[in-house]
Amino acid sequence: MSVNSARSAPTFGNNRSPSPPPRRRPSTSPEPRRGRHRGGDVIVERVVKEVGGGGGSIQYPTLTRTNYSNWALLMRVNLEAAGLRHAVEPDELDIIRYREDRLALAAILRSVPLEMRASLSRKRTACSAWEAVKTVRVGV
Repeated sequence: MSVNSARSAPTFGNNRSPSPPPRRRPSTSPEPRRGRHRGGDVIVERVVKEVGGGGGSIQYPTLTRTNYSNWALLMRVNLEAAGLRHAVEPDELDIIRYREDRLALAAILRSVPLEMRASLSRKRTACSAWEAVKTVRVGV
């Protein structure tokens, strides 16, 4: 055996050495999800609910000199739908959050005539603004 033959690379049918296997780069994509029970992933869904007074689809009636009873009825229903009625007509044990009070006051201010807005906006709570409107229109 000669020195040259001992150092030569192994040859195959076409006299070339095999190429190394292809290298796969890891994907930066997340693993695909296959079925419900694989991987034990926990999916958290966040549900955000807009709590009243944000405008939305609620139409607030406009108070006039003659429609207080109809206005009050529609405002009660709208505030109830928005989850804010307790801010204007609280029970003894109701806890009214500041944001709910401000949203209720904003609803009242959107529905009264322009000449009443300045005085009502200075009221400390939505309940006191509601009572002021009642006193001005009904006198009670």
